[in-house]
Amino acid sequence: MLKITITTPDGLLFQGEADEVVVPTKSGMIGVRTNHLPLVSLLKPGQREAKKDGGPSHKFQVREGYVKVGPQEVSVIARSARKA
Repeated sequence: MLKITITTPDGLLFQGEADEVVVPTKSGMIGVRTNHLPLVSLLKPGQREAKKDGGPSHKFQVREGYVKVGPQEVSVIARSARKA
């Protein structure tokens, strides 16, 4: 299970867990699951989705920012974001 945080200058927008996170980066769309290689990338404006196997998914519209991926966590730091 991945720990997910989405933060903006206004504060923490979302904190939770997911089995997979789908993120559009400047290099293309990536899917992140547990034990993903470490990665830092600029974000492309668009929708991010945190999915739980057999459970609800959470969708967010995010503007400029970056994503930091570790083996057990995904952090999105964005200029602005909102729940989709």
